[in-house]
Amino acid sequence: MSGYSLGDTSVKTTLKYGLNPAAKKKGPAGKAKKGPLKPALAAFAEDSDDDDAKDERERANAEIARQQQAARNAQKAAELHKQALEADAAIFDYDGHFDGFQDSRKQKLRAADDERVERKSRYIESLIAKQKEREREQDIIYERRLLKEREKEDHLYGDKEKFVTAAYRKKLEEDRKWLEEEKIADAREAADDVTKKGDLSGFYHNLMSRNAAAGAVADTSRAAPEPSASEEELAKLREKEERERAAEEGARRRAAYERLRELDEKEEAEALRRADPGEPEKRRKPSGPSGGGLEVRRHPAEVEAEERAAAERAKAAEEAAKELEAHTLEEQRKAKADDAKARYLARKAAREASTGGAS
Repeated sequence: MSGYSLGDTSVKTTLKYGLNPAAKKKGPAGKAKKGPLKPALAAFAEDSDDDDAKDERERANAEIARQQQAARNAQKAAELHKQALEADAAIFDYDGHFDGFQDSRKQKLRAADDERVERKSRYIESLIAKQKEREREQDIIYERRLLKEREKEDHLYGDKEKFVTAAYRKKLEEDRKWLEEEKIADAREAADDVTKKGDLSGFYHNLMSRNAAAGAVADTSRAAPEPSASEEELAKLREKEERERAAEEGARRRAAYERLRELDEKEEAEALRRADPGEPEKRRKPSGPSGGGLEVRRHPAEVEAEERAAAERAKAAEEAAKELEAHTLEEQRKAKADDAKARYLARKAAREASTGGAS
């Protein structure tokens, strides 16, 4: 062994004289083999084993309880199935009941369709009536325009006969009647218009005419405690007054109808007088069994006279309606006063009779 020093660095070597063989390396093979590891000692090892056993028992008990519950449910379902079959043998035959389901469903749909159609018909009738009314108005306007155009050409065909069919004549007559009815309806609406009335006479008239039944019931209830003799006298008095009112109303209506008839005759005579003497007034008789021959067209002056007559008839009807309404109102007031007077006399007689009996 030798050593040497170079400055501040020192190196030590252990060499022998001669050959120095390489030193053997110590690897894993050179290490000693270790045995199996021993488990570590634990103070609570026995408690851990007890917990595992307890968990196993709980899981087993839960599984057994589940199986028992499933068995009970299956038994209950089997009993219900048996009871259902006893009640109805075809209860589970869905294919057999399918047709019945479809029929009931179709019936429900059909009922819904029927109800829908009925609801639609409630409104369609009024719409159709209004449409027909407008068509008639447009038709009348068109006919008047054609009449004016023909009047402009009358000087060209003054010496020739002009024919119209019976159906066209019937149509003109229907239009004339419809115009008269519309004028009367318009006159009634104008008479009932509350914006054109300055007092409450119409309101009181409507109140008395609409509530006549209620008033009769009230009068009957008040007259119930009266003596029978007074009731008979009151009934006779009312019957007599009703006969008199009916006779007066009938006479008034006959007078109104007679006035309208005289007005119609007067207008027809005036129309014939104003007609052109050169215009042929004779009508061709129906030729053949069908009766569909042609008729001579009336003169425009005659048509105009008829329109004026219709307007005057409507006006006369309106006046007659107003007169009848006023007369009815007066009769109702008079009847109410007479009834009140009769009830007062009956009550007075009843009081006198009761006073005389008590004395």
